[in-house]
Amino acid sequence: MKDYLKFRSALQSFARQFDGNGSIQTPCGANVSPTKAHAIMEIGATNGKCLNQKELATLLGLNKSNISRLIQSLEKSSFIKRVISDSDKRALLLELTAKGKKMCKRLELSSKKYIEELLGHIPKSKHKDLIETLEVLNRANSLLKEVKNEKNI
Repeated sequence: MKDYLKFRSALQSFARQFDGNGSIQTPCGANVSPTKAHAIMEIGATNGKCLNQKELATLLGLNKSNISRLIQSLEKSSFIKRVISDSDKRALLLELTAKGKKMCKRLELSSKKYIEELLGHIPKSKHKDLIETLEVLNRANSLLKEVKNEKNI
């Protein structure tokens, strides 16, 4: 039972600190929400291959209505545009605009700086274990979500 309480407390504290308590700013200081920042970075990380809405939803772990609202908001802010796929004229793909590319570059640079500063406060000998622990936690959380989705909970 104590492990549960310690884990919950540590996880909640980390989430609050890292998320900025629902801030409209990323932890690295960009004036976009963390969810928008993640979307911009995922779209920008495709090396010229555009993502569709479903692929982005999967990467971000969002459902249909949330991804739809996110994409509308990113379009309204002129960070992305929808383009027709060359291979399937029925498919719409997501592409960064010039403004989106500029924001993506800013996010990448500030994110790198922030993470390097954060890691600077953690002994280098613990970096590998920390990364492995986060990967295990992410996999466990994904599996839990899949099980709950299968049970329609």
